[in-house]
Amino acid sequence: MIASSVAGFRIVFASATPPLYDHYIRHAKLSESFGLSDDGDYLLVGASQPSREWPTLVVEQRYDPGIRSGFTPGVHLMTETSILLIGAGTRLLAYDILRAKRLWQDKTSCGFERDDLDWWAEEMWLLESLWSPVGYPTYLRFLVDPQGSGLARGVGDAVWAVLASPSKPATWLEGADASRFGLGRHWADGMPALFEYLASLRFNALNVRTAGPSEQSQ
Repeated sequence: MIASSVAGFRIVFASATPPLYDHYIRHAKLSESFGLSDDGDYLLVGASQPSREWPTLVVEQRYDPGIRSGFTPGVHLMTETSILLIGAGTRLLAYDILRAKRLWQDKTSCGFERDDLDWWAEEMWLLESLWSPVGYPTYLRFLVDPQGSGLARGVGDAVWAVLASPSKPATWLEGADASRFGLGRHWADGMPALFEYLASLRFNALNVRTAGPSEQSQ
């Protein structure tokens, strides 16, 4: 089991049922499980709000594809809003730690990348469509506030927006093929627009693939 503290929040990760599992479940304000009867790798994430000894939130799941297939689960904490994002296998989850509430759940084929990122990117998620066109990629990059880029900071600190694009972005600026969505205090208000944008990318790609050569050239 691994534990990490960020801005007063404590996050624990376990790839097997931890010895204190029963205590975690008993003290948690919200505990959820996904696919425990399925094949796949096991992941438990516990999140404690500041000044609380036991996890406020406990999420356990089995996920696939997993580490053996080269897909490492990813967890991202937005300290300014107490939002915890969990991505494992094909499952994406978002929680509000302080309110002990799941905000949304989605499903996709995904991978996570943290190495060799530019200074303006805290983390990158690669999403691949499970529906037609199968395998269509979309990239989500969590952007670091330029004013906080040169300061000593913990993981997730100074992340202010997410940049969505169908290809790996070379810059943090919005462009013809990239849109930016804020992650400030009212970040949840912008989530419908983000999901609509992701759906539009897949829809546009589907139209291009199903159109004939003459239609594409018009």
